[in-house]
Amino acid sequence: MACGGSRITNRGMHKGCFVIPTILADVDNKMVVAQQEIFSPVVCFIRYKNEQEVIEMANDVQFGLGGGVWTNDINRALRVANASETGRMWINNCNEAPSHTSFGSYKKSGIGREIHKMALNHYIQHKNIYIGLNETKFNLYQ
Repeated sequence: MACGGSRITNRGMHKGCFVIPTILADVDNKMVVAQQEIFSPVVCFIRYKNEQEVIEMANDVQFGLGGGVWTNDINRALRVANASETGRMWINNCNEAPSHTSFGSYKKSGIGREIHKMALNHYIQHKNIYIGLNETKFNLYQ
């Protein structure tokens, strides 16, 4: 652990599992902290050799809520963002969530999409109905 990790217990927080901002160094992608969703101010540093390896490690988890890429190379950022199996990807920012965008994930991080009009698609059966209004016969079925 590089820093942090202490449990917060004041003001009723002893009833939960709350920690101060924490940085975990020398993490391996097979460790539980790298494989689980941690909903707290915890960041894990995992070393990687190249872009392909970091994409493979990012996708080698059961969850896919969100991810981020920090780089000056916009082409690399877009390659990594497109290849990442996550519902949201941030490039050079974090946790922006405009109200006109959908919220959802991949894999075992939730179900479907929320907040956006595309969430309605889960409740809709789409159907196409074609009506011929021409009084003459259609050549295909004469």
